[in-house]
Amino acid sequence: MASDSFLDRPACTAADAPACVPDKPGVYAIFVSDARVLPKPFSTILGQQSTDLVYIGKAGGSLHRRLIKQDLEHRRAASFFRGLGAVLGYRPQQGSLFECVNKYNYRFSPSDEDEIRSWIRRHLGVNWDAAIPPVDKELIGLHRPILNITDNPEPVPELLELRAECRRIAAMPPARGGIRAT
Repeated sequence: MASDSFLDRPACTAADAPACVPDKPGVYAIFVSDARVLPKPFSTILGQQSTDLVYIGKAGGSLHRRLIKQDLEHRRAASFFRGLGAVLGYRPQQGSLFECVNKYNYRFSPSDEDEIRSWIRRHLGVNWDAAIPPVDKELIGLHRPILNITDNPEPVPELLELRAECRRIAAMPPARGGIRAT
């Protein structure tokens, strides 16, 4: 495996990332500036692991499009964004996926998504390596980031529960008289 030294520290803040991250394929890492900004048990797990690494991803086409537009800004469906939102206590609108076939791509309300993006800009940093082929499976298996589920041999059970709760809420019949998200 190529060097994974890019996992040692963030290269830039999430707020500065749109100007820093290249439009090339590669792998990337997302870090939290201080584990204490995350609720328990996530902050505790990071402390036990002595790391601030929370997620590893890959971009087969463009690091900028995948990391910035998808994961940090949630302009397209992103597992990282949904997981982080759930960890931070946000929930999708009841019934927002009721009529959808895919019950996994829940979304938060526009105002909640704005709050999550603001939190990301304040508390996260990123790094990447465009020289490493866009394969993240080995890195996830080795480092076990707390917000990775796929390819993580030890996904955080509380994250799995929160994600399942969000899917249940989004798949329920819409609240009577409530506004349904589109």
